[in-house]
Amino acid sequence: MSASNLAGMIASSKRPPALSGGKVGSPLPHLAQVQIVPLLPVGAELVEEAQLKSAREGKMTYAFADDQNRLPDICEGDLLIIGEIEYPVKMVKEWVRPDGGSFLELLLTEKKR
Repeated sequence: MSASNLAGMIASSKRPPALSGGKVGSPLPHLAQVQIVPLLPVGAELVEEAQLKSAREGKMTYAFADDQNRLPDICEGDLLIIGEIEYPVKMVKEWVRPDGGSFLELLLTEKKR
């Protein structure tokens, strides 16, 4: 079984608009359906790389390419929406599988309330 078979959750995303007059507007809907795996805890190595204060600040997930091997257009600074919760995307890494497919590793942070 491949990891992409575990992608049983659907998320959406929002992206901040381009700067206009030195100001950033509210994030706008960007992607309607992104297949991801359920949120996972963040390891110590990733906490250090992303300069998080603690592992509790972060969650990670994986997003997979579609049938045409196109990865979802997710960038650092986007918001990934899972259910009713918006998670800022802190880091995006692209990985290539041995079979030639690819996937994204996404580090998400919890919004401070």
